[in-house]
Amino acid sequence: MKTEILIIGSGPAGLMSAYEAASKGHDVAVIERLDRPGGMAASFDINGMRVDYGSHRLHPATSKPLLKILKDVLGEDLQIRNRNGRIRVEEKWVTFPLSFTNLIKSLPPKTVLSLFKDSLTSPFKQPKEETFAEHIKAGLGPKVFDLIYGPYAKKLWGKPAEELHSDLAKKRVSASSHLEILKKLVLSTMRNGQKFFYPRNGYGQICERLAEEAQNKGAKFFFDTEIDSIDLSSPNHAITETKDEIFESKRIWSTAPFGSLAKMLSPSPPPEIIESLNQLNYRAMVLVYLICDHKRLTEFDAHYFPETDTPISRISEPKNYRDTSDPDDFTIICCEVPCWEGDEIWLASNEELGDLMIESLARQGLPKINLLGTETRRLPKVYPIYDLGYKEKFEDLVDWSTKQSRLTIFGRQGLFAPDNLHHALSMGYAAANALQPDGSFDQDFWQSSLEQFQTHVVED
Repeated sequence: MKTEILIIGSGPAGLMSAYEAASKGHDVAVIERLDRPGGMAASFDINGMRVDYGSHRLHPATSKPLLKILKDVLGEDLQIRNRNGRIRVEEKWVTFPLSFTNLIKSLPPKTVLSLFKDSLTSPFKQPKEETFAEHIKAGLGPKVFDLIYGPYAKKLWGKPAEELHSDLAKKRVSASSHLEILKKLVLSTMRNGQKFFYPRNGYGQICERLAEEAQNKGAKFFFDTEIDSIDLSSPNHAITETKDEIFESKRIWSTAPFGSLAKMLSPSPPPEIIESLNQLNYRAMVLVYLICDHKRLTEFDAHYFPETDTPISRISEPKNYRDTSDPDDFTIICCEVPCWEGDEIWLASNEELGDLMIESLARQGLPKINLLGTETRRLPKVYPIYDLGYKEKFEDLVDWSTKQSRLTIFGRQGLFAPDNLHHALSMGYAAANALQPDGSFDQDFWQSSLEQFQTHVVED
């Protein structure tokens, strides 16, 4: 089968690139190893209720062109919602996103005093080292680091914050100073709270509708399809082989994890590139879905647990993210549990994980759960680990990839990025806009886009 562009992966980045390229009249085919689009941004049913792979939102920081596309394809199903979360700090609940008045009311006076002192001194401090720990301590102060970011870093990435690169803090902590936090609090107050977008039928509806509209514009999708090999040796085209099909394409856009892609390529990347790939690691996650005999467990959409007295990093209650016809006789709580692939959490049974979650949540002061059942999903590559030596390895990979004339790599997994959905969508949009009407690819524009991607900061 001949096609102009072959896209590997139908997550948000791949889908946006397919939608936009097909809209411009290009011939597009998409290969996806799963049986549906969306990847970790998909939704699925448990006990007749639509759930997501953890807590997800479409943030208002989404660019106007992308937001217009999503509003066009989703229509009234894209709802505007108010943020309503909580974070557990010193055995107290504090509203999240942060509220200044609630912060003062909720925490002990001694803690509030320490935070106030840090706010006065931190503007004059500079990081002593390029580490996650030093970046947070210099920007937000030692107390915030000790209360939230130090234990949370260890929980999410499995390493002490002193062993993680400062780039991770720059990308994952949206407010890097007390002044920025104050600005956010003022803006939130002026806007009567923070907002987000969420589809009526689950977060995965974004990707489902993008896939449908891309197909309507001529893009062809091949689900349940594993790639055996990709031959880039010809100067005129690339040959991609699967079990049932051979694709000849002028260009390949890959959103697959860099390591998985490298195993498919012929000629293979140089040994030093393979070595760098082998040293870039991810933290895994088990999602534990508790089917509860309650109409609702709480009024909150999400609860955050930075402290180390629970293995859970966050829980979410899908009913509280949307206004739709969810069942009244039960609710579902999704517990996010970071782990290592193959460790005790990863290998535990559904029953063992359900019992662990119930016991752990009870210690956090949440309502007692009457459990009807437990389901789990295991995700091996969730949090890219930016250790102290990651940067040189990652830059080598990007440098090598940009020299491939018929191969372009992007997406959250492709670029080892801890990004939001709107960032992934922007990558796909940029790839499609680098494609010229005659089929050529504007490499200068793409290089500029790659540099822009490096400035992405995750929205809380």
